[in-house]
Amino acid sequence: MPLIKGATRSSQILPAGLLLILTTGFLFAIAQQPPRDFSRESARSTRDWVRDGVVYEIYPRAFSAQGNFNGITARLDDLKALGVNILWLMPIHPIGQEKKKGTIGSPYAVRDYYGINPDYGTKEDFKKLINEAHRRG
Repeated sequence: MPLIKGATRSSQILPAGLLLILTTGFLFAIAQQPPRDFSRESARSTRDWVRDGVVYEIYPRAFSAQGNFNGITARLDDLKALGVNILWLMPIHPIGQEKKKGTIGSPYAVRDYYGINPDYGTKEDFKKLINEAHRRG
């Protein structure tokens, strides 16, 4: 059934040339807009924890003498005394062995994104670290 009474379906399709002209005109109109000066715009509102957070990055192997989650947990009060309220742990996953550099390898060469590096402790040790950090706020 025709969309417009008395017209055939082929006569209702927009000719390709006209479509090209309309598209080109639209793109030209966009290109003529003056560049936006972002320096004069105010920043988006930020959540308090982002603005006021004190971030401390931890490489578990080097952070404490134990070099594991329990060593980090034992020093949470020290971090809180420094005003730290956000802990950023470097990758805690098992390290890939293929083409590793040195005897340990890079913590960013992750072998298993769901696993925990056994050098750092167990899943229970990790959960204890998280719970103790949250308990301190």
